[in-house]
Amino acid sequence: GSLTPMASPDGSLYQFLDWLDGSEQSLHIHVYELMHNDIVAKLVSLSQADVEVTVILEEDPLEDGADLVKIRGMAYELYAAGVDVYWMGNPRGDNAPPAPYQYIHSKVGVRDGESVWIGSGNLKESTFPAGDASSNRDWGLIIDSVDVAQLVLTRMLWDENASHPHLNGYSVMDPSTGRPSGWTGAGPSEVAAEPPSESIPTISGELTGQVLTCPDDCVSGMV
Repeated sequence: GSLTPMASPDGSLYQFLDWLDGSEQSLHIHVYELMHNDIVAKLVSLSQADVEVTVILEEDPLEDGADLVKIRGMAYELYAAGVDVYWMGNPRGDNAPPAPYQYIHSKVGVRDGESVWIGSGNLKESTFPAGDASSNRDWGLIIDSVDVAQLVLTRMLWDENASHPHLNGYSVMDPSTGRPSGWTGAGPSEVAAEPPSESIPTISGELTGQVLTCPDDCVSGMV
């Protein structure tokens, strides 16, 4: 396979949008927060081009005010475009079991069962800045390997199992997670994504590695 690194803020949005653009059949994205206009617009366009897009988000992120409204509004934009949107959070109902996780804190995607993106930052402007906007320092890696993609996808599909009581399908009418009152939509930004300032190396060949997923095997694996 091959490895291509990413380092925010230098060209990370350009690289990520380019990676998304390569989707032809399916795309799975699991992330704590998704509130980036350009990335949401790209996911909407992929869904409208008959790519099967599935997104899992944290139901109760540590946000309030305008940022929380934007998270809920972006989820609505995806849902309205035909994306399968789920919230990972608290099981519902009178006799519901406790939630197995405090948060979904993943930042991972699998494209067409062949390519993996994994990163340290959420899908928002502070991780993927347009133009010369300020951002966090974040890292990412694109792994083009069917073996790795299938391994990661197997774990993601377990989290996408709708029979899990802590996985809640998107509902427009939900008073806390549905379409925000007065939401008018948000299109892509007017600032073009800048490519990285230097050529990004792609390392190809025989690879070895280990996939760790918290809380399942990450502590023992890291030790």
